[in-house]
This record gives sequence, C-alpha cells and structure tokens, in this order.
Amino acid sequence: MTFDPRTYWPAMGPWLAGPGAVSPEHIEVEAYLRDLLPSLDPIHSVLDVGCGRGRLASLLGEALPAAHYTGLDIGEAQAEATQKVRPDGAIFVTPIQDFNTKHKYDLVLVSEVLMHIPPNEIQSVCQKLLKLATWAIVAIEWTQPIGEIPPADWNWLHDYRALFGDNVTQEKVIGLQSIYVIRP
Repeated sequence: MTFDPRTYWPAMGPWLAGPGAVSPEHIEVEAYLRDLLPSLDPIHSVLDVGCGRGRLASLLGEALPAAHYTGLDIGEAQAEATQKVRPDGAIFVTPIQDFNTKHKYDLVLVSEVLMHIPPNEIQSVCQKLLKLATWAIVAIEWTQPIGEIPPADWNWLHDYRALFGDNVTQEKVIGLQSIYVIRP
C-alpha cells in the first residue's frame, strides 16, 4: 500500500493533540519561537502552513498580536480547531501544493509539514514557500531518525539545507527536530 498524505492527515485530524498538549520537545521549540519571533520584526502577516489543531496559532497570537493570521491545513478537523483558537484568522483547508494566492506573507511558518511531503514534490513546495514569504520562513521539521527505527511511511527526512540553500540563516537542533530560519 502506498502512503497518501492527502487522505491520511484529514482522517487523522480528529485524533491529533490540540493546544495545551505538549511534549518536552514542543516546550523547547515553543520557547525558542517566543525568543525568535520578536527578532523577525516587522511581521504584519503570517501564513501558518499545517496549522494542525492550533498549537502554534495560539503562540503566534501571543507573540505577534498585530499580525494578520492565515492558517492552512489539509484536514477539516484541524482547520476547524485552529479557527476556534484564532477566530480572527483566515483558515483554508487545502494542501500547500494546491494553495493559490497572490498574497505574500511577512512570515511563513511550516511546522512538521515538509516531512510529510513526498520526495518527488518537496523541491517545488520549498520553492513555493520562498515565493510566498517576503521576510522569513521558519521551518520546524523532524530531521533525525529515531535510533535504528526507520521513519514511518508518512515521514521523509529531507535535506532542508540543500533545498533552501543560502537562504538558511539560522539552524537550531532541538531533540530530533531542527528549526530553520530562512530569508527569501
């Protein structure tokens, strides 16, 4: 059976953890973001790709209260949960590959999404993100295997440094994840 992210994640949405459900790694990532986001000023608009159930949407509201929020997820349950967290935002149910807009965003946040993009699509998705961002992209992705355990069928370990090239200005490793700050 071939894994299809476009059917898997909408089906899994109702079981995803929402705001307040965190792991030690999530706590450390969020602390890093709280310090990082003010340094990216001025941020007037944010695109949260893979907004999930609103965990980072809430943090973005606190850290960047004046920024217009747009969330994007492929699961309807995830989008509905984020809309409850960010009723002020525009929320779209679509994969990043199909998201079409003429709007550009000061900040594009992509958390635990790119690892679910198949290898044959990842380069075009990264190029799209570069075109959507005017100021910065922050990508938070699992980049390390779990010991000898191979990645799950829905995860791919991509080389983000190679995909974003010289646009990567910072990299922070937290556990099995890496946070990349990318300047288009």
